[in-house]
Amino acid sequence: MLNLMQKKFPICAVLKNGKKIKLKNYYETYLTSFGIFTEYEINNTIIKISRHNFPVVQLDLGNNNGDVYGVFFEEIYNFLPVKDKTVIDIGANIGDSSIYFALKGARKIIALEPLPQNFSLAQKNVALNNMTDKIELLLSGCSDRQDYLIINQEKIGAGSNLQESKNGLEVPLLSLEDLTSKYDLSSAVLKMDCEGCEYDSILNIDESVLRKFSHIQIEYHFGYKNLKTKLENCGFEVTVTDPYFIINRQAGKSMFCGYLYAKQIYS
Repeated sequence: MLNLMQKKFPICAVLKNGKKIKLKNYYETYLTSFGIFTEYEINNTIIKISRHNFPVVQLDLGNNNGDVYGVFFEEIYNFLPVKDKTVIDIGANIGDSSIYFALKGARKIIALEPLPQNFSLAQKNVALNNMTDKIELLLSGCSDRQDYLIINQEKIGAGSNLQESKNGLEVPLLSLEDLTSKYDLSSAVLKMDCEGCEYDSILNIDESVLRKFSHIQIEYHFGYKNLKTKLENCGFEVTVTDPYFIINRQAGKSMFCGYLYAKQIYS
């Protein structure tokens, strides 16, 4: 993908069926690689998505940010029944997942994003889609306790994780207990994609807090066994996808990633 970003556009490409097409920028090249040719327009860094099952969505992708394909075309969060519910979105990135939940009928989305540049893009995207009344953005990370972390303000991207920096911006860390208490949550929905913060945030939290959520979807990054056991012991039915190996160059780590889906089965 990096080589594609370094190429000069437009470029000509030949599809498997022999058809020749002209690709105007990296984003168009990215979606075409998944077989997506229609239902979107791209102008500089702004993508306008006009899928049949959604109102028109506009997103500023910045410097190759977000997960437009996964969120809006593959619909990776379709498991979560968000209609008329409050959603806690841990790792909101550029706001794409939060906007998806709003389009799916969520009553309120509390979205946490700790990286300042990602957060600024999320603010822009929420405003672009007139969703400031539904989506509350917090410049914050998630942990098992209230704390602060110095964040390098130059970090950006969907794969960046939380690491203490010597210099930068002091960003608060909030726990799930803080969030469920502050917003008086019950039967809420939890989405987590935070490049590793899921372990402390879930494993070190009390059962009573986790039971404030009816459904949980986690993108795990270093295996799922302890997460699965914890949630099952808290009364959730849990399924997982098989882990796949990646080298996350933004985080500088090797990871075994996949998705964990949890549904509360008794109270």
